[in-house]
Amino acid sequence: MSHHPVSRRAVLSAGLGAAISTALVTDSASAEVAATGRTAAPTGAPPVWWDIPVPDVSRAGELGDIAASGPRDVWTAGFDGGGPCMFHWNGWDWTRYSTPALYYMVAVSGRRRAWGMGGSNLAGVWDGATWHAVDYPPDTYPPLRLAAAPHATAWAIADHYKYSGYTVMRFERGAWVPQTVPLPIWAEPQVLAVRTNRDVWLSGRNRDRTYTLRWNGAEWTDIPLAEPDTSLGISQILPVSAHLAWAWRLDGVMPGRHTLLRWTGGAWEDIPVPEWYCAKAGMADDGRGGIWLGSDMSQGRTSYLHYRDGVWTSSQGVERLAPDQWLGVWKMLRLPGTRTIWTFGLSPHPFIEELRHAG
Repeated sequence: MSHHPVSRRAVLSAGLGAAISTALVTDSASAEVAATGRTAAPTGAPPVWWDIPVPDVSRAGELGDIAASGPRDVWTAGFDGGGPCMFHWNGWDWTRYSTPALYYMVAVSGRRRAWGMGGSNLAGVWDGATWHAVDYPPDTYPPLRLAAAPHATAWAIADHYKYSGYTVMRFERGAWVPQTVPLPIWAEPQVLAVRTNRDVWLSGRNRDRTYTLRWNGAEWTDIPLAEPDTSLGISQILPVSAHLAWAWRLDGVMPGRHTLLRWTGGAWEDIPVPEWYCAKAGMADDGRGGIWLGSDMSQGRTSYLHYRDGVWTSSQGVERLAPDQWLGVWKMLRLPGTRTIWTFGLSPHPFIEELRHAG
């Protein structure tokens, strides 16, 4: 293994004033956004996004995903000039670990357990010291989705190539084990989220509707959407607690339009998004009952929306490109045990931004 030469310590020692002037860029006033009839009142300083150093994959490399079990246990998947690998963040710098195959998805439950999938016919599992290979269940393609959570095992969705269908599987006793899930007929599961071993979510489309299923450790429950359902499906689900979850719905009536969904124990509740915001979003809860969204279609710098208590606000991240050049957020997450948000995206090179004490 080898250490990436750029660390948080190196950034800070280069000069705090320079780091702030070049890496901490926000909009001038965390612009207020009109929606649901309410606007944000001024509440002090606007959000400030930090630039976090990323692993060096500039030579024939790429990063594909990021996941964390805490602020000192973050993994990102990809490859560099030395081949397929994973990079681990310990709170200060990145360490490179070779992997038995190429993975573009990663999930983490703790310092001694993480998983990699996608891009090859072998899955990977971290045992606290090394990455080693694990077979998929028979007759399945490399999985489409992978998810885990702190202190919870991983789940995955894979296409089954011997019949028209999908396999939902869970990691048990060192192996991937298919699960019995009451998927609707002709179902295409597209979204997977894990909060605990007793809080797992699936969503997808069949010929008639978008469906959402929730596992409570004993049974699956269908969580209905508002009728009529004319959407193109749900692109992301974010369970926050036993009584709160968020989702991002792709609306089919108006191409490019989306709706934020909130679940508090019954059916999904529609929350209109500001009209100008039409991008596919990364999502992260703010730790205080609200939600952050990151746009995959921004120019020059990243753009974000925040929603809580009926109020939308917007902010901008680090300036990276010319104002007419595009960049996007691929994934957002709140580092478990903190209120710190990490954003992962491309500009076209990989970047990570951090928002401390979000919301």
